[in-house]
Amino acid sequence: MSNASNSNSRYVIEGTTSLTDFGEISEVLRSADFVQAAYAPPTHPLVEATLTAIDGPEHAQRWRLENKLFGRQQIAHYLHHAVEPLLHEALDNLRQQRDHHGTVRGDLVPLVWGIARRIPAFVVGIDNVDGERMDRFVSYLSRFGHGFSASQSPDRDELIQLALEARAGFARDFFEPSATRRRGLVEQFRAGEIDRAALPQDLITLLLLHWNEDWDDDLLLRESTIFLSASITTSAQFFPHFVVQITDWIGAHPEHESRLTDIEFIQRAVAESLRFFVASPARLRRATTDVTLSSGRQIAAGERVSLWFAPANRDRDEFGADAELYNPLRETGNRPQWGLAFGQGSHLCIGKPLITGVRNPSDHSRAGPGPGLMATLALALFNAGMAIDRSRPATKHPTSIYDEYQSLPVRFDRL
Repeated sequence: MSNASNSNSRYVIEGTTSLTDFGEISEVLRSADFVQAAYAPPTHPLVEATLTAIDGPEHAQRWRLENKLFGRQQIAHYLHHAVEPLLHEALDNLRQQRDHHGTVRGDLVPLVWGIARRIPAFVVGIDNVDGERMDRFVSYLSRFGHGFSASQSPDRDELIQLALEARAGFARDFFEPSATRRRGLVEQFRAGEIDRAALPQDLITLLLLHWNEDWDDDLLLRESTIFLSASITTSAQFFPHFVVQITDWIGAHPEHESRLTDIEFIQRAVAESLRFFVASPARLRRATTDVTLSSGRQIAAGERVSLWFAPANRDRDEFGADAELYNPLRETGNRPQWGLAFGQGSHLCIGKPLITGVRNPSDHSRAGPGPGLMATLALALFNAGMAIDRSRPATKHPTSIYDEYQSLPVRFDRL
């Protein structure tokens, strides 16, 4: 067993065996002898039969289908047609808010929420999330997003109810109009009235084209909402942490400040921040048979294990003696610098390429992957001279079970 830097005593979920060792967690995630156990019965109305909740051949088949949305060309399309225009719009709006001293100030949290919503809306196939409808869209996502891990919260009943109410509003205002339009287009395609190229390239259309008669009528809504919540809320929660970490590191290493506008350095800095950021406190798995891990640990059939990524991602044997320190220049060899941030095995996060970027398989040069969402966003904001505004306090979300910023004031020195 490797040298984890944190004691198990901090990581306990009743009724589970806690694992904090990187090697053990990796082995469980990659093993076919463990299945999802994350969703206690109260959360089933939100996640039942979705990609994140199923296992085995059904999961593999669905994953292969939906993974078509995350190729290099698709991601480049999302970034060019969604994120970049919205970034320009957001920065233009900030310029209009210059104060009488000539300083441009803003709050990074709503800024990122506004930008991060666009790619997942494109990917899922949700129309008309711009203008005055954006605040309503983000509000729905924020509320039902907190419900997906409600089984780990003491307020789970209240969170589930709020999530279901938010999802009903989202379905009425956004999902149903979008799905209805795509059903019409799919019918036209099947009737030979339009070509395949005329169909949107998004999750709703993809599932309608490959609909399985075993799926219930509400699966399309559940799959759409969990896609949106997982991608948007995780991105919006992560990015302020990244900005704080890289700002503090640059403060201690001012000789690297110019690298804040170097996309390759930003990609590395994002990856290192991902190692520290945990979207959910723990992943839960259940053994389907008696298992003995390589470490010698025995896990009985039916036993649930809680996988704690935070201490595992600080494992000194895996990431060096300074594993508990943020270092964007860290060398990890063949191991991903982000550690377990996206999971491993069959339930590897399907949206990972959106964050990390995608390498062209035909490109045998040493160039890194094309930039992902977080690096694209960071580069644009740092090019605009973004810096944390220390004159105003940052605040954390008072009710979220996550380590989530509610406000992070920033200023822009080159707008």
